[in-house]
Amino acid sequence: MTKHTPEPWVSSPRTDDCLHSKNGGEVVRFYGHRYKANKRRVEACLAACAGIPTEQLEAGAIEKLIEGLGLIAAKDGMTLLGSHPDPELSHQTGAAKAFSQCADTAFDALAALAPFQKD
Repeated sequence: MTKHTPEPWVSSPRTDDCLHSKNGGEVVRFYGHRYKANKRRVEACLAACAGIPTEQLEAGAIEKLIEGLGLIAAKDGMTLLGSHPDPELSHQTGAAKAFSQCADTAFDALAALAPFQKD
């Protein structure tokens, strides 16, 4: 399969309905009454995904990363809600447990992404 035009893609200096490669070649032209919003969306996606191979994107790398981060946040929040009988230790103990569980979940998320990483 042919590789896509490398990023960055930039707005055309001549017209607001195109994105061009860094060498000036037209890459995408937008049509229709929503072309400005569509162009903005494509630019944001390109910026967010720059450097990630297309095959990894198609295989769900972003979704897996978001899922992993969601698990980290959920574990962190659930653990911090726990309490200790001694109010002085409650925050510290909860934070320590949260850190430990958060780190475990982060490693799980990284392991899920390992197949997508370059060698």
